[in-house]
Amino acid sequence: ELPLFAILQRTPIVALTLAFVLILLTIVPALYSLLANPILPLPISLPDTDHKRLSQLNSSPHQTPSPENGPIPAPPNHTPLRHRKSSSGQSPSPKNGPIPAPPDHTPSRHRNSSSDQSPSPVNGPIPAPVNHTSLRDHNSSSSVTTSTSRTRIRDDEQRCDLFNGEWVPNEEAPYYTNTTCWAIQDHQNCMKYGRPNTEFLRWRWKPDACDLPIFDPQEFLEMVRDKAMGFVGDSISRNQVQSLLCLLSRVEYPEDISSSPDTDFKVWNYTSYNFTIHAMWSPFLVKSTKPDPTDPESNLFSLYLDEYDTKWTSQINQLDNLVISSGHWFYRP
Repeated sequence: ELPLFAILQRTPIVALTLAFVLILLTIVPALYSLLANPILPLPISLPDTDHKRLSQLNSSPHQTPSPENGPIPAPPNHTPLRHRKSSSGQSPSPKNGPIPAPPDHTPSRHRNSSSDQSPSPVNGPIPAPVNHTSLRDHNSSSSVTTSTSRTRIRDDEQRCDLFNGEWVPNEEAPYYTNTTCWAIQDHQNCMKYGRPNTEFLRWRWKPDACDLPIFDPQEFLEMVRDKAMGFVGDSISRNQVQSLLCLLSRVEYPEDISSSPDTDFKVWNYTSYNFTIHAMWSPFLVKSTKPDPTDPESNLFSLYLDEYDTKWTSQINQLDNLVISSGHWFYRP
């Protein structure tokens, strides 16, 4: 009988097979133990002070909602009015009810609600508010002051001359038509009497030195909530009133609360906002009479330059803002 070593020398294939089996029997148990029980790092015990520092570093940049920090407030909705949808999927309109109020960006001293929203880089800079001096001020009820509009010129706060600019095309217009606004008079209703296009309505005014935002009727009504605004002057003033009524008709139709049937003095109230518009006809602003009131062709007037027209000055105490548009008639007497 030959020894095992001699047999292995004579048969190399048998020797290689046995060597491979020995290697498998050595490696397989080691791999199994390594995969079944992976090597984990040993826990390191830190002092209490180190735990506090780590917790502060992890929580200082961004705080997560917790009973201590309180819930994170939802971001304000800055979707433009024309893109908003109501809960039923219908576009907002006066028939569907009043449109939810947008975020209130008025200064804190003029806010009526308790929810304050501050500007952020995401929402963009908030333009400076219009400085309106109230005509109902008890200290100066008889004084009439003008208002100054302030807008932002690029990145710095400077005064912008709104009267120097040009008319540029506006693809988003028109905001109302003769079928959606009731305040257009027949002699000015171009489309009713056959105007073939509406391109003359697709323009907006762009100042040279700043960007004038598109008029937002919802935001305007929030700014003038519980206030009264008056317009006095000639037909230019009347056109301004009619234009404002048409722009606001996308949100709400006002109620006529005029105390008399005189069409030269009208009062409308937006009940949802308690906002009142006064339209007062006074082309000369002072007391005036016609020598022959029965002659409609007469263009002669008697003016009393030292006397106000009390038909509109008697209503000043009811107003917060007054817009005076006159001058064309000054050449007629």
